[in-house]
Amino acid sequence: ANRVLAPEPFPLPDPERYEQARQNPESDVLFFPAWMVAVSAAPLIGCCLLIPCVCVLRRYSTLRRQYYVSGGDAAIEAFVQEVFVTVMQKKGWQEQLILEWDNLPAHTMNDIHRPRAAR
Repeated sequence: ANRVLAPEPFPLPDPERYEQARQNPESDVLFFPAWMVAVSAAPLIGCCLLIPCVCVLRRYSTLRRQYYVSGGDAAIEAFVQEVFVTVMQKKGWQEQLILEWDNLPAHTMNDIHRPRAAR
């Protein structure tokens, strides 16, 4: 007797349970037909995934762009020197601002975002 390997035959589904599991496209989801919700949700979800990806790619391409300066190294060094001079000129103003901030009483910093009750 030769044995033949074959898969076991699966039993047919129960017709009652099959009808219960069947989806009805005419059913309502949040007071709208299910097909309308599906057709509206698919592009919305697609846009929610696509837009951040496009923004990341745009930022990546901007960061990869090479900038050419027409004045050469001398123009770049002049610009950097101008930035440092501006920072050093503002240093006195920054120190004054820090001193004013340090003079604030500590108890005034408690719950700075909470509005005070009317007295």
